[in-house]
Amino acid sequence: MDDKLNINRKSEEVVNEMLVKELYDKKDGAYDYLLNMSLRSFTKQKVENIEKNCKDLTQSLKDLEKLSAYDLWEGDIEHFLENYNYN
Repeated sequence: MDDKLNINRKSEEVVNEMLVKELYDKKDGAYDYLLNMSLRSFTKQKVENIEKNCKDLTQSLKDLEKLSAYDLWEGDIEHFLENYNYN
């Protein structure tokens, strides 16, 4: 979302070369997942939402990495017991 690529009026071949050059990952051998994105995905609100989600997930990952295997297991057990239906 940083205005690196301008694919307007470029051939698919040129666009693919640009994506290779910028080291974008292929999925199933193609860039369809990028090229078929809705234009709405590039609105300011969507970009801000994606950036916030990325920041939140990064923090969650850091928090999880601080926990031991035992802490993770204990948390899973507590979650299970809180949500288990005794009926």
